[in-house]
Amino acid sequence: MLAKIKEISNFSCQLQLMTTLQGADVDATTRHLLAMSIAEMDNLQKTKIADFLTQTAVAAAMENNACKVFECATDELDKALNEENVALLAALWERTHTEIIPTMQATLYPLKAFDASFDIRREILKAFRDRVLLRILSDVQFELRSLRSMICSVSFATADESVEFERFSEIADRILGINQEKEIEGEEMVKLKKIAKARLSVPHSTANPHQRLYVKKRAATIPCSRRMVRFSDNAVNNTIKENRTCSFK
Repeated sequence: MLAKIKEISNFSCQLQLMTTLQGADVDATTRHLLAMSIAEMDNLQKTKIADFLTQTAVAAAMENNACKVFECATDELDKALNEENVALLAALWERTHTEIIPTMQATLYPLKAFDASFDIRREILKAFRDRVLLRILSDVQFELRSLRSMICSVSFATADESVEFERFSEIADRILGINQEKEIEGEEMVKLKKIAKARLSVPHSTANPHQRLYVKKRAATIPCSRRMVRFSDNAVNNTIKENRTCSFK
């Protein structure tokens, strides 16, 4: 095993990493041998591998992958996306996100142990942002509903103070705005319905009884009066006389 590891030179290591970045299938044995080879390198060699990836290989591979998917030259990538081939960009993102990045992370863990600031996932996503998305989305004026997750993921993972991130944020806001224009009216209506339903089903706070929607009132009662009603003697006598004259035969 050690003999095989030593046979992997610095150049062949770079070549294998470049092949992996281009989406080639790499079996578990090859990944293990490559990782062990990097782990056996001295600090200078590890630094060279890291520089090779961050300064050259990752960006070139991301751009090359996009050109292969859209079957275009590098200088034609800006105009490659249209409403009919959005699925190609979705497939490119899926492969980058679920295959290339995990494979590179599994292979390059010795570099992470050597330099904690080395983050191959972030490097790949930044290159995907700068060399692919910034170019391919710059003039898009149609909906990209299926790519909303991709745009949000890249924006979150690559946030920094660079000019490229500012440009990408502007493009993302515009594209997501296009997607939301037709939905905003419906969303506002849903919010209004929820508010109305809440107001009808939930009573107001008891801390402010004057604003209660439903207040059960007690039945009205006539208060007792302390005034005394006096009758004149003549009225009483007349009533008695009338009663006496009434008789039943």
